[in-house]
Amino acid sequence: MTPARGLVLAKAVPGVAGFGRRTPEPPLRRLVSSLLALLFVALAASPGAAIELRNHDRRPYAVTVKTKQSRKTLTMAGLSASIVVCVGSCTFRIQGGGWVRARGDDVVIIEDKRLRKR
Repeated sequence: MTPARGLVLAKAVPGVAGFGRRTPEPPLRRLVSSLLALLFVALAASPGAAIELRNHDRRPYAVTVKTKQSRKTLTMAGLSASIVVCVGSCTFRIQGGGWVRARGDDVVIIEDKRLRKR
């Protein structure tokens, strides 16, 4: 039987992953890969806080959200709400309206050109 045109048949090669015996992994590589997997699981399981951000004013605001790792500026339309997910705590800041540090299930409100936390 001949293979169809353009089809390549693979041969089993001893010592190559997927065919026959596997070559043993060096102990240090196995340790490092295990530690990386544990670190990934620990970071993925970190609790994230859902902080509600509300704009009770009619005008839009540029809100800067800062964490230990990053800083992002959001545009909040007038009379709107948004959910911001933070690991640990976040600092919210608006121009001329001060700043607020929030964590957990806090609600951050923009009202009368000021930030407050509830």
